[in-house]
Amino acid sequence: EGISFFLVMSFLVAFDDSGTIRSAIWQVGKASEFFKARMANVEIQRDGRLERIFFQLPDGCISGGDLDLEYQELFEGAERDSPEKKSRGFVENMTKIIAREEFNQRIRDSFLAFTVTYWHLLRHSSLAWALLL
Repeated sequence: EGISFFLVMSFLVAFDDSGTIRSAIWQVGKASEFFKARMANVEIQRDGRLERIFFQLPDGCISGGDLDLEYQELFEGAERDSPEKKSRGFVENMTKIIAREEFNQRIRDSFLAFTVTYWHLLRHSSLAWALLL
């Protein structure tokens, strides 16, 4: 119930000219941070208008959770001139990300799992080894 209230308040902040809602959210700092970590928003175009949709994140997607990964490449190269080009760019980028994650999952399920889990460590140690040689 609390997250629903917070979602409504977050939506209404955009229309709060007096700052009343912002100050109310600020006064309950810990609760506010708890709910902020568990919500996200997307912008969609409907009937020629841009709308912001707020929703609750699954527990695995919360900051620091198993699915909390940065996918900057999702937004890179996506044209924002038209909704169709923007959507096509996001879908193409998402397809690449999904293919990469499926590949990594197949490796995680094999005896080479350490190469995915410690990829950054392996990369840095390889660089250090190359510099030493």
